[in-house]
Amino acid sequence: MSAPSDAELSALAMGVGVQLQARRWRLASAESCTGGWLGKALTDAPGSSAYYVGGVVAYSNALKCALLDVAAETLAANGAVSEPIAQQMALGALKRLDCEEAA
Repeated sequence: MSAPSDAELSALAMGVGVQLQARRWRLASAESCTGGWLGKALTDAPGSSAYYVGGVVAYSNALKCALLDVAAETLAANGAVSEPIAQQMALGALKRLDCEEAA
């Protein structure tokens, strides 16, 4: 599977923005291995400041714990690149960046 093209990424980001604005939701992100790629894609979309509050790029495990409240025990048990860590990072971003959690 190849990475999406710039045009595909732009269309996706614009579509996400339309849906967020329709629901009056805000978006926060937590990234690690992507190094901020998601945040860049989102902020490249015109008008993204209306719904994107920002993100945390926590590449090291220490930053994941300190900035996103990832549990060291979960890291030890599952590794940094795992679904449990992604979930904890997302919840940490919601809390730290004061965004709503979608039901």
